Amino acid sequence: MIVISGQVERADLVGSSRARQGGVQEVNLSTIVKSITKCAVIVTGSAHIRHGLERALYFAITGRSNPVWIEVLLGVQSTLVDPDGITGFNS
Repeated sequence: MIVISGQVERADLVGSSRARQGGVQEVNLSTIVKSITKCAVIVTGSAHIRHGLERALYFAITGRSNPVWIEVLLGVQSTLVDPDGITGFNS
């Protein structure tokens, strides 16, 4: 199973601050789902979308079957991506 979820803008991420969350929309899902998934990926830029998707797919179909989680930041969701300008995942 591959789960793709949305996330807030990069500036709204809690990151290394001591806050548990930055508002009602921001929750650090990667930390929450890390213990129940084989791989949890946060795509922080449009140049990383292919890498994140390929990495998640690799872990989803390799070895023992377990779910993977991909979080895509809001800014990445609305960005046009040049397929020739992005790198993939090398296992």
